[in-house]
Amino acid sequence: MMLTRVDWSNDLKVGVPLLDAEHLGLVELFNDFIASALSDTDGLHLGTHFKDVVSAVRDHFASEENMLDRHNYPRFAAHKAHHHRLLAQAETLQADWQSAAPTMGGRDSLLARTIDYFTDRLLHHIREADRPYRPFLMRLA
Repeated sequence: MMLTRVDWSNDLKVGVPLLDAEHLGLVELFNDFIASALSDTDGLHLGTHFKDVVSAVRDHFASEENMLDRHNYPRFAAHKAHHHRLLAQAETLQADWQSAAPTMGGRDSLLARTIDYFTDRLLHHIREADRPYRPFLMRLA
């Protein structure tokens, strides 16, 4: 059975209100995308919808990087490099959604890859790479 939504949970909170709100926004936007992908029979709007997801990821990464850089987070360079890799993966998926492949029978596979990206890469990044900066930023508050 394919995942139909991502649930927001406390393990996705980093304790910084702005970043938590952005992370929640990403989850909500992605859930909207999943709902669209499951209900849009012709798939014509999915490329545009996923483009919005990628844009939100890009904006969030910029916001987070700005905060970490401004406060001289010691692992900033590695964190930014990880963002770069995640964004490149998202952009590859975006290109696939905007191609003809999703309307030619490859949509279920592409949706599975997209869900895998969001749950196994992006949410994993929040849990494993973002949460460690919490103590650093909390000392500054």
